[in-house]
Amino acid sequence: MPRVALSRHLLAAAVLIGAAACARDAAAPGGPGRYDAVLRIAPVFPSSAGRTRLQQAPVDSINVAITNEEGDTIGQLGVRFPPGQDSVVLTVRVQLGSAIESVTVVVELLANGEVRFRSEADILARVGSNEVQEIPLESAIWDELDPRVRAALAGRVGPAAAYRAPAAAIIAFGGATEDGFLGETWSYKDGLWLRIATTTAPSARVGQAMAYDAARDRVVLFGGSTATGYAADTWEFDGTTWRQITPSASPAARGFHSIVYDAGRGRILLFGGHTGSAYLADTWEYDGTTWTQISVGAAPSARAIHQMTYSPALGRTVLFGGYDGSDPLADTWSYNGATWSRISAAGPLARAAHGMAFDATRSKVLLFGGADNDRRFGDLWSFDGVTWTLLSEGGESSAPSARGLMGMAFDAGRGVTVVFSGLSAREIESDSWEWNGSTWTERGLGTLAERSGHAMAFDSRRGATVMFGGAGDDAVTWAFDGRAWRPVALAGPGGRSAHAMAFDADRGVVVLFGGERGTTRFAETWEYDGVAWSQKQFSTAPAARTGAAMVYDGARRVVVLFGGEGASGKLGDTWEFDGTLWREVTGSGPPARSGHAMAFDAARSRVVLFGGAGTSELADTWEFSGTAWAQRTTARAPSARSGAAGAYQADRGEVIVFGGQSGGSRLDDLWAFDGTDWRELFPPHRPPERSDGAMVYDSSRGFAFLFGGAAAGGNLDDSWSFR
Repeated sequence: MPRVALSRHLLAAAVLIGAAACARDAAAPGGPGRYDAVLRIAPVFPSSAGRTRLQQAPVDSINVAITNEEGDTIGQLGVRFPPGQDSVVLTVRVQLGSAIESVTVVVELLANGEVRFRSEADILARVGSNEVQEIPLESAIWDELDPRVRAALAGRVGPAAAYRAPAAAIIAFGGATEDGFLGETWSYKDGLWLRIATTTAPSARVGQAMAYDAARDRVVLFGGSTATGYAADTWEFDGTTWRQITPSASPAARGFHSIVYDAGRGRILLFGGHTGSAYLADTWEYDGTTWTQISVGAAPSARAIHQMTYSPALGRTVLFGGYDGSDPLADTWSYNGATWSRISAAGPLARAAHGMAFDATRSKVLLFGGADNDRRFGDLWSFDGVTWTLLSEGGESSAPSARGLMGMAFDAGRGVTVVFSGLSAREIESDSWEWNGSTWTERGLGTLAERSGHAMAFDSRRGATVMFGGAGDDAVTWAFDGRAWRPVALAGPGGRSAHAMAFDADRGVVVLFGGERGTTRFAETWEYDGVAWSQKQFSTAPAARTGAAMVYDGARRVVVLFGGEGASGKLGDTWEFDGTLWREVTGSGPPARSGHAMAFDAARSRVVLFGGAGTSELADTWEFSGTAWAQRTTARAPSARSGAAGAYQADRGEVIVFGGQSGGSRLDDLWAFDGTDWRELFPPHRPPERSDGAMVYDSSRGFAFLFGGAAAGGNLDDSWSFR
């Protein structure tokens, strides 16, 4: 513990001890061991949109119970809540064991016998105190989340990018966020980002440099700043696999250098960079086997965060700017394979951390953005070998924001220059833009359509909710990271609805089963590892179905599937999947049904099932222990329904069920099951009525997360959190 924090803890302890000693010296009614005291308690209500939750959900009575450290009740109160008031101070008499004592206060506000608000707090009770103790109350609170859709590629600084012609795609690697370095490989094609699954890859890093060797069809990466320091490793990527190369000689470890492919001579060219203690001015070439340092006469001064690009029109590599440790630079150089030549041409202001690419469609070198000591730039320039020309001053709403340390590459297949991510004056940007020679267009965004019948699972390894499918046959895989939805995979199971999904936490994969498209039902099993989907084949598996429910039993490390609707009607079979085999669980269980809600109660190691539609809509509660199903008889329960959304909310230790459909009407009620009984929760503000939505528990952020569903007026695309 830091010294300052420790001293504060000691001071606080001394104050409490001194106060207790003084209090004990005073005569107290009731004799030794019995100290009569009065606690004055003021419940504090959560607020929403300027109104207290009490105003939105009136209560009629209030209960208070106070216990000591031994758990004995030393005071209690039950009164009607004063009508017409939105606050109250309660006076409760207690008997303490000493003149100052730690006690636990439980406050409950009720309406028609149902608890609307509840809180438990530990406070210090003192003899003779007239202090009012404020107790913040808990309630069932829904909050609608911002439904923005962002680019699939999360924002980063210092990524490397190169265009790979056979794939007609820009390959991007690495970079950094506020949380650290990245080691992901991404592909940008036709305006969309897709992460590439690789078994091996360079370590996470920033400040690396990358170029595409067209003669050998390899993306070459060198160096960068890693968690252990600057690197001197060489890697090649063939579109599927990264492979580390061990040349007999190579440049010294460095970062924030620049490399390009000299197509005229079939060589990778490297210049400059930073070692951690010095700026460099060395020139190297790589022929696919080894690195060779080139002896040159006049050359650019030592620098880092500069940029180079090869111009086939000039037959030369062009270099501009950078940072030398003191100032940003504004010099232009060219390299012909033997010598460097400085070009006297007025152009962009001095800068570093800009982007450069060769526009093969218009035969011009392009330069975008960057930064000097005081500002960031958003201007776009072209260079023809003699003259720099300003194409766009930047600052328009229809152009990328001013930024540095972005990724930039030319997409030769589509004739556009792509700029993505980078650091603006505001934040790490997560946008992608294309320049077509005359205008900027923002790309890299997906469209998150309204839907119902979709499935979601919370990927606890990656801290994101994964969603797939739903009405409309959306075949994009989406992930919600607590801030925004992003498309994360384009290829996969194919559009479908009424399928089931669960996250296998032991193996770190989302498992998907079944569903339908049109009149076709599926019996397919798919897995998603956070990067790509793969279909699994089994000799024994559940029959094709829709409307099944599936959860992961963390105690036994298996995915459990129940029910659904097949070709011959409703199903009542139970299956388990351990990642290798599907196995049917024999024995009696719930009646056949589809559209039921199911969740795994981790505290009790039980799968909990509620409702669904059999021959009619159901309101029964069942539990599966891993060996057998047992029906639970409860004093209360939600009304009969199908299409409800369910999840286990770990912070409450309860299974919650929201909405659904009953007799043709859609519902918006919320219920919680604690393993013994159901109780209805009464949030003052709630999502609209719906059925066939999806809900998961986001353990990273401590809330249940609900998305979409079917309402009377059509499908929904809203996102909600519940605490």
